[in-house]
Order: sequence, then C-alpha cells, then structure tokens
Amino acid sequence: MRGVNWPQIREKYARLLDTCASREDVDYVIGEMLGELGSSHVYLNPPSGAGATAEGTGMLGVDFSVDRGAYQIRKIYDAAPSDITVPDPARNPLREPGIDVKEGDYLLAVNGKPLETKEDPWAAFLGLAGKDVTLTVSRRPVLDGDARNVVVKPGYLELLYRHRAWIECTRSYVERKTAGRVGYVYLKMTSEYGFREFTRQFAPQLGKEALILDARWNQGGHIPYHLMDILTRQFYFYSEDMRRTVGQKNYFLDGPKLVLINGVTQSGGDLLAYLVKKSAVGKLVGARTMGAMVGAGGLWIPFIDGGFSLVPTVGFYDASGKWIVEGHGVPPDIEVTDDPAKMLENSDPQLDAAIELVMSELRARPARRIVHPPKENQRSYPRQ
Repeated sequence: MRGVNWPQIREKYARLLDTCASREDVDYVIGEMLGELGSSHVYLNPPSGAGATAEGTGMLGVDFSVDRGAYQIRKIYDAAPSDITVPDPARNPLREPGIDVKEGDYLLAVNGKPLETKEDPWAAFLGLAGKDVTLTVSRRPVLDGDARNVVVKPGYLELLYRHRAWIECTRSYVERKTAGRVGYVYLKMTSEYGFREFTRQFAPQLGKEALILDARWNQGGHIPYHLMDILTRQFYFYSEDMRRTVGQKNYFLDGPKLVLINGVTQSGGDLLAYLVKKSAVGKLVGARTMGAMVGAGGLWIPFIDGGFSLVPTVGFYDASGKWIVEGHGVPPDIEVTDDPAKMLENSDPQLDAAIELVMSELRARPARRIVHPPKENQRSYPRQ
C-alpha cells in the first residue's frame, strides 16, 4: 500500500459519504481515496450499464457548415489512399468506390428524410452506425433534379477517421519538409492495436533514410519488446525481387531514429522511451513522459454493486536495484515545449524540432550507398 495507512484513509473519506447524492458522487469520493496511494494504474470502473446507453450514431468523418439554408460538407477526413480497410475501417465511407461525394457537396436528406438546419445533422444518424444508409447529396443546396442518392455505411467511431487523417497529414508534412528522405510513424499505444498500426505504417517507410517515431499521447499497453526488436535490428543484407530493379533492406531501417514524447506518453509509452534511451537506438525529443509505468491487469477488486477497481501489482527496477520511471517519467534528450496553442494553428514545434535534428544527423552521417551487383547467370556460379 506504498506506506499508506489504509484504514485511516478509509475513515477519512467515509465522512464524505453522507454528502453523496448519486453513485457518481460515490465514485468521485472513491477515486479521491485511491489517489492517496500516489500510484498510476489504479483505475475505477462503475457497474456495467451505469453510463448512458450507446445510441449507435452513424459517423461520416466530416465537418459540416450551414450554407444557404443547407448543411454543406466542408471537409472529409480520410486516411491515405493506400491504407487497408481491415481489421479497422481506415478509409472514410464517403471515399469508398462508386461513392461520388466531394467536399463542397450538400447533404440534403438521410434515408429520404430532408435535413433541417435547426437540428443537429447527426440527429438524423441515430442508430444507423454500421448500417446501409441512403444519403441525398447535391452540388446545390436544394432538393431538385440535380440531387442524387448514394448508399454508404457510416462507422461507429468518428475519432478513427480524424485520427487516421491526422497521421496521414503529419506523415505527408514530414515527407515534404525532408524531400522524402525521412519516414514518420505514429504509435497510439503499445497494445495489439498499436502493434498493428506500427506494422501498417512502418512497412511503407522502409526505403527512407531516417525515421521519426511519434509516441506522444501514447496510451500504453504491453512491454514494447516487438518494437525495440525492430528499431535495434542490425543490417546484414539486402533482398531483392528479381523482377524489380531496386533492392530492399529486410524489414529494417538503419538511419537515424528520433522518438517524440510528451507529458501524456504513459505506461508502455513510458517504457518505450526508457528502452530507447537505454539502448541508445535514437534520441528522445519533446517533454518528460508521464511516469505511469507500474504493471497492472491481473488483479481486479470487485465492488458489491458490480463496479471494480484495477490494482497495480508490478513495479520495475534496474540492475542497480533502483526503482525506475514510475512517478518520475523519462526526460527527453532534446527538450521542446509542447505548445497546444500553436498546434491549434497547425504548427507543431516538437515535430519541427525533430525534423531539424534528424536532417542535421543525416548531413553528419549520410545514408550508406550500396552498389547493385550485376545479374548473375549459370556461368557465374563455380562448378564443383
């Protein structure tokens, strides 16, 4: 219990119970009590069904504006054209083949019911997530002969479309700023989803001379051994499909590597930063990580009403017997202030600093140039 007198803490917070008017109030008090432990990964979960019922609102991944009495699609958020659609629906439903909807079009009706601008446009999509929906769209803000119908399947998570669009936008920015020499991968978490995302994004970057791995806002998950195995992999050979003219390093990028971190990089993200620093595989750029790196997941304490609390059970210490990361975080090698105001203005000081540093390293240590050997024939092989 980290040296805390738990019975005394219980008595202290029990005095607040008479002031609670709802289960939400009780959860707040319990949460404050758990905070006395000063540990991460002490999660509190209410009983199942205690929250609002999911409405299944269909999401299109778009921004609307009101123009001439109609809802206009001002922006469509989408991943890269090459992104796969399984196991996650990476592509926006409006970008599916045969769906001729563009930014600037007007959404006039949903399943034949005209949209009224006095209501939120998403009200028409209640319960339609994952279902075939008929949209009436037009280049004009009126229902006339120019209007047309398209059938789409709205998704469940609006954030997924916007998140993938942000990744693609950032990757494209790094490519433009570095003339295509530096790759970019965003790592959302270190769990199964995060590892899948790393694989999806990393493969197209294999021909780059350097890599920026963005672990800001990383939500953690598992110990990222798999990622470290790839980042620390050494060069042994090139492989080549004989039908092509350019060789490829075997799932390996041997140029400079930078990892972006900030104060919300936590848990498995904390550990990734620690392993990067200890292995010296690359430099850390940004701000100190959260310092929330105890292990949890095997012990859940049930409450009598169906709620439960997660109990952290695993601590980490180094070879010298010193506890690491938890409560302290991992400091960057190059500190750059995270400025949300500038990011709202489409500026990213941490990313720009990483780009400047990696280009400086490329100038100091240019990528190796390998001379492609001539093609061999039967006479090239020694005879026994």
